[in-house]
Amino acid sequence: MGQASLFSSKSNPGHVVAANDAPAMKLFLFKLGGGQYALTRDAAGRNIPAELQGGALAFVRGFNVLPGEVRVGFDAAAVAARIAEDGYVLIACPFHSD
Repeated sequence: MGQASLFSSKSNPGHVVAANDAPAMKLFLFKLGGGQYALTRDAAGRNIPAELQGGALAFVRGFNVLPGEVRVGFDAAAVAARIAEDGYVLIACPFHSD
């Protein structure tokens, strides 16, 4: 467990490139108490441990991740592997600021 560095805080996510025609994985982004974020396949975030939620769990949005997707600062394979193992993954702030 631990935080994955999946989104760069300084760079634009860039153009999305799908490596193949495999189906997308639907993910849901949640903001946790303390300013952390988590991704999960559970739309309600039930598999994010309560002790990580910090007393707050706020749904941000859902989105699709394509197998082999390439974005600056985002590793789709690492996200998929961590979610397969733990059911969720902690990430840095996914919103870019200049």
